[in-house]
Amino acid sequence: MRSHGTNRSRYLAVFMLLSIFVGLLAAGCGTTQLVEVWRDPTYSAGPLNKILVISFRPDPTHRRISEDAFVEALQKRNTVAVPSYKFFPEAIPDTTALRQTIEKESYDAVLVLVRAEREQTETYVPGYTTREDVTVYDRRWRNFVTRKETVEHEGYTETTLAIRVQTDLLLAQEGGKLVWSGTSEMIDPTSREQVRKAVAELVASELQKAELISAHE
Repeated sequence: MRSHGTNRSRYLAVFMLLSIFVGLLAAGCGTTQLVEVWRDPTYSAGPLNKILVISFRPDPTHRRISEDAFVEALQKRNTVAVPSYKFFPEAIPDTTALRQTIEKESYDAVLVLVRAEREQTETYVPGYTTREDVTVYDRRWRNFVTRKETVEHEGYTETTLAIRVQTDLLLAQEGGKLVWSGTSEMIDPTSREQVRKAVAELVASELQKAELISAHE
């Protein structure tokens, strides 16, 4: 008869493998990447030091939270950044009011959060069968026995949610010339806060690499 220690070791091994598998799945969720990015190849004036951040979110609370996330990410990279709600707390400013504020406060550029899109896709994963070792308890011999059996794995549907955010950087001068634009994508985020922080950090990092903001933190 097999010892209880052997069976316990087997169960512990299976548990560890399952834990590793679940951990790998979790690591794949919530990843953020730039799916589209463009930089004006003619721009060579150096880092932009003072940036006004504007989110075109109609909800005032979401607008403030989004702007704060980008302001924090830029300030961490030694760039003066100010949220637009500081000057326009009630609503998104019109073009005239925005231009006057930019000139009065001497901003170098405006970072605009243009839009956020949600796309949900469903993918069917077909079922399959495998030959596996199955351990059962034999009442007759009062011990555990292992034998090969065909195990059926049912098909299932996977749902994936993608959040995309477009961010544009425009110069305060030259008629608001576009110098950088990027579309960030996050797969299966756990919360809106995760999206905002991850996208803000990604965009700020890319602006640094593009030498559009300070390279020093």
